[in-house]
This record gives sequence, structure tokens and C-alpha cells, in this order.
Amino acid sequence: MSDQAAVDSFLALSAGVMVVAFIWGVIAYLFTAFALYKMGRNQGFDDAFFAFIPVLNYKTWGDLLETKAPDFLKPQTGWKVFGVFIALIILNLIPLLNIIAVIAGAVLGVWMLYALLDRYTVNAGVWTVVHIITGCFFFPIHLFVIRNNQPR
Repeated sequence: MSDQAAVDSFLALSAGVMVVAFIWGVIAYLFTAFALYKMGRNQGFDDAFFAFIPVLNYKTWGDLLETKAPDFLKPQTGWKVFGVFIALIILNLIPLLNIIAVIAGAVLGVWMLYALLDRYTVNAGVWTVVHIITGCFFFPIHLFVIRNNQPR
């Protein structure tokens, strides 16, 4: 096989992987959005449709976690979580502060993952560790499966 054929094969394989990753990304986003929407509707939120809007869906996440949130996030947990994520996005643009923003975003994301699983499933700690180890690859499917569970 010539060098050019090897490069062509590698580029074709890379393009195929990118297409599959894009398709999975769209499917995962839709699973997550439908699950958050259904959970929000079950809780009686009028703005559950925010689950379909990128970044604004953090408001729905926050609303779902209000009972598990610490006192400084209550009331209006949804808007406060949304504001924190907007602040983290802005801080990611500033050199050196972006390191702190990434760490804070990871900590907040893991807490949100655990709190949502704790509210809607049993063994939330185990599921949180499993989702962190797998890079949350199957979390949208898990979230879609538990969307009809009653909150605890």
C-alpha cells in the first residue's frame, strides 16, 4: 500500500468516525432534551420546553434539582444554575481563570448528575461513578429511561 493510499484510508476512517459521532451527539441531545422536558412537565414547570434550547436547558436542570440544592441556591435554583454556567462560559475565555472555570464546571456537573440520579433512581452514587467512568456516554439513554420515575 502506498503512502497516499494509507493517508486516504485514514482520512476516510476519520470522516466516518466524525459522522457517527455527530449522529450520536444529535441522538443523545434529543434523548436528554425529551427526558428533561418530560421530567419538567411531570413536576408542573411551565417552562419545561427550555430543555430543548442549548445552554438554556441548564435552567430546567436547576429546576429539577431545587429540592436537592443547597440553601444558597434556593429559591430560583434554575436561573441561578443557568447564571453560573453562563459565568463559567465567560471565565473560560480568560487565560488562567479558564483552569478554575473548567474545574468548577466539572464539580458542578458531577453534583448535578448525582443530584438528578439521587432524585429519580436508587444507587445514585454507583450510577454517578459508572457515568463518570464511561464519560457520560450512556447517560442520555439512562436519563430517557428514568424520565417517568416519580421523584423521591
